[in-house]
Amino acid sequence: SLASQTIIMKTEESTLAFPQKKPSRAALFAAVLTKEGKCMANISWRRDVKNILYHYYENLHYLQTLENNLIYAQPPHREGGRSSGLADPTAVKGMLLDKGEIGRLKQQLAAVNKLLNQLESARRDAKYKRLLLEMVYFRRSHSLYGAAAYLGIPERTAHRWNAKILHALAEELGYFTEEEQPYLPRSSRI
Repeated sequence: SLASQTIIMKTEESTLAFPQKKPSRAALFAAVLTKEGKCMANISWRRDVKNILYHYYENLHYLQTLENNLIYAQPPHREGGRSSGLADPTAVKGMLLDKGEIGRLKQQLAAVNKLLNQLESARRDAKYKRLLLEMVYFRRSHSLYGAAAYLGIPERTAHRWNAKILHALAEELGYFTEEEQPYLPRSSRI
């Protein structure tokens, strides 16, 4: 409509009238997302990373079950002569272990294990961060704010630690491209 066009034109004029004004991080990130008409980022990275943490122990057990079933499974007995498939069942099992769902699960579990190893550092607050992660994601016994109250830390600190943990795991899993790195929040040590 005409009213919305004038508002857009006015905001464009005001932006053009003040070129020395530095654009916000959100505006820069939005520009990266819509550059060349295509989405350059996985916007749902936070949800994906939370799901990986929520299902860590389940996925660990599931991966062990898949590998055991695959390794100890007997090849089907074939009647008759020639077959048109691969003759080496070990090669088939090796390909299945490296590719697909098993490979994806291994990558996710390795990233979480690396994060847990980083949290085992000698820092004073590392124990609290590990407990926060355990209570909120692994055991699901507390909300983020409930875990903060239980641990005796400010809610804002718990929120900041949670954001750093999620961001570090997303970086480890490769959710961000090189072009997006300058526009994302800087993560210091976890």
